[in-house]
Amino acid sequence: MVFALWLLLAALMVSSRVEAQDSGPQPPRGAPQGPTAPGNGKPSAKNAIISKVENLFTHKPESLLVGSIVPGAGTGLGAHYIKDFSRDPWEREFRATALVTIRAFSMQELQLRFAHDSFTPFGETADKFNMHLYVRNRDLRKMPFYGLGPQPNFNLQALFHERDTLAGVDATDPLVSWLAVGGRLETMWHDANDVTSPKAQTITALYPGTPGLSPQPNLMHYELFLRPHYPAQPPFNFDYRLSYGYYQDHDTGTFSFRRLTLNAYNNIYPFHLADGATNADRFLTLHGLLTESDASANHFVPFYLQPTLGGSDANGDPTLRGYKDYQFRGPNALLFQVEYNHRFYKYLGGFVFYDAGKVALRRSDIDFSNLRQSYGFGVSFWMNDMVLFKIYVGLGSGQGVHPFFGVPNFTGENLVTGRGPAATPWD
Repeated sequence: MVFALWLLLAALMVSSRVEAQDSGPQPPRGAPQGPTAPGNGKPSAKNAIISKVENLFTHKPESLLVGSIVPGAGTGLGAHYIKDFSRDPWEREFRATALVTIRAFSMQELQLRFAHDSFTPFGETADKFNMHLYVRNRDLRKMPFYGLGPQPNFNLQALFHERDTLAGVDATDPLVSWLAVGGRLETMWHDANDVTSPKAQTITALYPGTPGLSPQPNLMHYELFLRPHYPAQPPFNFDYRLSYGYYQDHDTGTFSFRRLTLNAYNNIYPFHLADGATNADRFLTLHGLLTESDASANHFVPFYLQPTLGGSDANGDPTLRGYKDYQFRGPNALLFQVEYNHRFYKYLGGFVFYDAGKVALRRSDIDFSNLRQSYGFGVSFWMNDMVLFKIYVGLGSGQGVHPFFGVPNFTGENLVTGRGPAATPWD
């Protein structure tokens, strides 16, 4: 029922965008309106309904929100509150978000954003210093677990219940137009235990030695990162993020560790239009991810902070799309992806992809041997220059077809929700 409702809302929103585009340029909000079209001058009943539905998801400061929290949580309905209280020279914005899914996963988040012209002498006018203060709480009712390392038992799925709360601050400042530097400081509380259902195969029964099941101390997370990116438009662009973080266990010391992450996206636009301009509707995306964790002797990386490959990760980012979500989990991970997108029509496109990657318990095992591979194809639905959602099938795992249906974010904004060890930087 919720899935059908979501499809209806998506169709209505796309329909409203189509009618607005077909009617020609629109005057700015609040500007005097031109003469009405021939007829009685009143909007049709259909347009009035579409306008009311769209307004539910776009109204400010408060609006409805449809989305998901983590893969496997199901579609959810929630509320979003956005209040702008900028005062020159600072841009200031407050956000409050709450979401509950059909599978009883829930999330609440508060975020305060500050933006200012770059404080570095080489920054350009368009470059902004950004800072976020945030607090987030999640209740993830039933998460799958297949063990740690590159050879999990696909037939022995355990389930666990995770609650996590984090609070922190991050800041990013552009050194020059193509390079930004930033940092993050946050405190984290985790509670990962067996699910309450007696019928489920619990994680403590199937994988009793998993690091992080007990104890589960408070952690401090310190991180510095560099973000090279250039340019923002075709014929090619790249967006890299190199980060180094330290997770400090103040309670037991057992779960202190360090992590180095490189996340690199490259978009290539090899085709041109008849007038010689770059064809932005046909492009190739190359993605590489490397995560390496280092813990001292008798120290461990908690399983809930280890990156995963398979389906989509905890951030909703695609990984090995021919496998189930979270199927491979380890403190170290390597991933390569190639995807070709072709937009056939204003609102419809297609794509094909290839993924290869692995996780490892030791950093020395991160190499190009024995990579898991998957491939597939799908359909993308566009609105202006944004992909509204995707449908695809992943193949090559030997476990049958892995389908995916992407749930859109009607607000058009990226939330803190779902950030994990493989998270990409905020804009």
